[in-house]
Amino acid sequence: MTNDPLERSPAAPSPAMHVAGLVLAALLILAAAVAGLLMAPRWGTSSVALLFLPPVLVTARYFGLKSALVAAFAAALAFNYFFTEP
Repeated sequence: MTNDPLERSPAAPSPAMHVAGLVLAALLILAAAVAGLLMAPRWGTSSVALLFLPPVLVTARYFGLKSALVAAFAAALAFNYFFTEP
């Protein structure tokens, strides 16, 4: 057994960390939606789609896969609701 950081498996986040990740993801997605609503009239929706990527990446990095999957689904729903025509 060595101290090589590549050989250690990451610890699973606790339920409290999972909830914190979901809350942070919701806040970041809300901020991305507001920024997108401000940007869309000038630059269109194709550039707005990229605003929803950082919340998912931050959630994945700090809170794990499950929180990131929920964040990705929520970001897709937010983009679909606010930036696509019915």
